[in-house]
Amino acid sequence: MEGSPNSNNKTTPYQKISGRCSGTDTGSRRLSTRFKGVLPLESHKWGARISFNYRAYWLGTYSTEEEAAIAYDRAALKLLKTDAPLNLPYSIYTPQEKSFQSWYSDDEILNMIKDKTYSSHFTAFLVHQSLAKKTLPGSLTNAKGLSYEMLFHKELTQIDVSNADLFQIPKEYALQFLPPVGNNSSGNGVQMGRDSIDITFYDKYYRPWTFRYSYWGRIKVFLFAKGWRDFVIMNSLNPGDTVIFYGCYHVDEEGQK
Repeated sequence: MEGSPNSNNKTTPYQKISGRCSGTDTGSRRLSTRFKGVLPLESHKWGARISFNYRAYWLGTYSTEEEAAIAYDRAALKLLKTDAPLNLPYSIYTPQEKSFQSWYSDDEILNMIKDKTYSSHFTAFLVHQSLAKKTLPGSLTNAKGLSYEMLFHKELTQIDVSNADLFQIPKEYALQFLPPVGNNSSGNGVQMGRDSIDITFYDKYYRPWTFRYSYWGRIKVFLFAKGWRDFVIMNSLNPGDTVIFYGCYHVDEEGQK
């Protein structure tokens, strides 16, 4: 095809690295490897990558060496052991960052880092955590020992907001946070059958929303059914919006829930 590049001349970000072990000057900048997982590029920018389970993951290209170092650290926090060496002190990575990462799979976190959307997602998480720490309005305003705990979140799909009165709950969240449904166990922790229960949640305005929670054994999914469609309509939800579910607990003087 006219104008197509010669495949023999293609380069990758890794092939653009030059002199990274020599410590010599190239042009007007000095190439450096003082940060783990950071690679100097011929474009005078910096690349970041990390290896995990015998596979290398490219984490993107950055204007500064420090930005690339942080990209590596964030990937290491997700993929590696908690005592794995980082480029910057562990103290700058708050406990909230580990909590934020626990919401997502390895691939989702790596894609956020590579696409430069990690910071915006993390900021949104911190905002929601801040809101969650506020006292509930209404009759629970002065309730002693009342606390929130984030359970799970989900980005809505087209099916979740379609005319069908269905919201599919990821299996791991259903098993960990919601009451068991069904009468039988398949042996792998999944409740069988299609028995259902009603679960009531309160939104930030303390309005109650009751959903019919079921496990559909035939298609092996956990669902909120009856009541979900009303919630979607009243809150003008669209595909790509995120819903977050919290648990509310009373903690006694000894710290027991």
